[in-house]
Amino acid sequence: MLLLLLVLLPLGILLVSCSPASPSKAGETYRNDAGKFAIDYTSSLAVREYPTTKDGAGFGPVGMAADPANEVMAISFLDYPSADTPIVRSSFEGKGTVFSEYVKTIATKMIESFIALQSIKSVPSTAGGTCYETTWQQRQLPGVEIRESLPIVYCYADASHVIQFSLEKKEFLSVFEEMARSIRVVK
Repeated sequence: MLLLLLVLLPLGILLVSCSPASPSKAGETYRNDAGKFAIDYTSSLAVREYPTTKDGAGFGPVGMAADPANEVMAISFLDYPSADTPIVRSSFEGKGTVFSEYVKTIATKMIESFIALQSIKSVPSTAGGTCYETTWQQRQLPGVEIRESLPIVYCYADASHVIQFSLEKKEFLSVFEEMARSIRVVK
């Protein structure tokens, strides 16, 4: 018995040391060269880069058609207060806007059904940087009950740009939160 144990123990150590490392939870990385940002995502999601603007991407379950209707999350690179977008330009005084103040109001300026900030919290990023997760009071139609939106994460990219990451389907909240921690600016 002892002889068998002495033979099998080194074999077991050899097998353990030769097994592949566990894959990371993220599995894949989407890198946007135009916006110079990256985000890690689980291999159970497929990515569809925006074909015309190349300023972001949508994520949907693997095996479903690459169609905006199937996306459960989306990430994009937005102009920050100095934007040419009339909504942004008329709503902020320019580049001097403090990022946290921008985050507290931007969705109400850019999304018609969003009424006011519901919640805001700092996102502990594994890549460093300043990110905030927000939810908003939302009313789809006049007279309809106000409800809380799904979260949107805003990350400071540079003096002229913001990264926006939004959740479209609440069933993917835990994956969304994990992915949000991996958002990073790349050179």
